[in-house]
Amino acid sequence: MRLIRGVASQSSFSGVAEHTASTFQDNPNVAVVTFSAVSIGAADTGRLIVVAFSAEGSKTDSGLTATIGGVTATVTRLTNGADSAGRLYAVVPTGTTADIVFSFAGGGYRSRGVAISVFRLVGYATTPQDTKSQSGSASPSQNLTVVKNSVVIASMITDSANTNMAWTNLTEHQEVTTFTMDHSQASKLTDVVAGTVTVNPTTTGGTASETLLFATSFQPA
Repeated sequence: MRLIRGVASQSSFSGVAEHTASTFQDNPNVAVVTFSAVSIGAADTGRLIVVAFSAEGSKTDSGLTATIGGVTATVTRLTNGADSAGRLYAVVPTGTTADIVFSFAGGGYRSRGVAISVFRLVGYATTPQDTKSQSGSASPSQNLTVVKNSVVIASMITDSANTNMAWTNLTEHQEVTTFTMDHSQASKLTDVVAGTVTVNPTTTGGTASETLLFATSFQPA
């Protein structure tokens, strides 16, 4: 799903922000989870790949590293015990597909599920504009700083008693259930000149204590 292809009428913005893939693995039962040959769109020297993710584990891990097409990614996440929600990003200039690899540390750790949505950004800053996260609410709400054509990308995880997540102001890309958790990712291209976008997903039947929201924005370079 393409979010935008900038044209001159949009304040001469010529960048591209697009959603290229969403997928998940249910209970892979390994510490290193590999998503093979994931679409990352057309190559570009300044292409930033952003991966919104959520993960469920057999126990609390002691750290997470990740690569996108062999490039070490910056990882930021919110954790609660064995569960987490967050994002990866890296400049990946070559290739139209990439292996996305999550390596969870900790003796005896086994993944019970990982869900991802992948975004291709060209003409954007290569570090986040704003990042917010929240836990412990079945209806979390966070305001992210944006400018015109900023992209907001978010991920949420809650227990699998929840079977319906609804996103305010964002478009959902997938909602899936793994071992015992429900996962969703969503995004929005902003049209405000400058200000904030409220990310306010809601759950039906989910347990607040097991709900994690992670949201981030990237602005045009």
